[in-house]
Amino acid sequence: MHRSLTPLIPLLAAAIVIPSASAIESTINPGVGIGRVKLGMSATQVKRAMGTGFLVNKRRTINGVRYVELGWDFDSWAVTFVQRGKTLRVAQVSTTVRSQKTAKGIGLATSWRKVVAAYPSGHCAFGNPFGPNALSYYLEYLVPHEGGTQTIYTFRAVFSKEQQEPSATS
Repeated sequence: MHRSLTPLIPLLAAAIVIPSASAIESTINPGVGIGRVKLGMSATQVKRAMGTGFLVNKRRTINGVRYVELGWDFDSWAVTFVQRGKTLRVAQVSTTVRSQKTAKGIGLATSWRKVVAAYPSGHCAFGNPFGPNALSYYLEYLVPHEGGTQTIYTFRAVFSKEQQEPSATS
């Protein structure tokens, strides 16, 4: 039995010693960032704040502009960078961690009624985050901020292309 546990000891030690991205302060600051990750930061600054335990989710060049999305902590955090000159800068930060909330208590799984009550200046839109061939659309609530940034809250699927009519969700 002692022999079978030996290979696990370095893995367990690594799990204890290496902090995950979710352990970092995680207040959502609408129009600014989440925790220590702020819009406009360089990729080097983000890696210093979040650590090097990331995966590259996407790389794209659109109309000559390079975009790179990195994910931390099994994609609990995703940061999208846009290349400005020679430097990649944060253009978007997203989270799927329920404990990460705004000062008004808004975060993952918050009802749309609470989001609208907290941020009444927002605008509704429909988004399709899974590409043009996806079967559902999602309700998005876009909250503008000074300086031209915005926070986008995404809610469950509300429209099915197969049905061609809104589906009942709450």
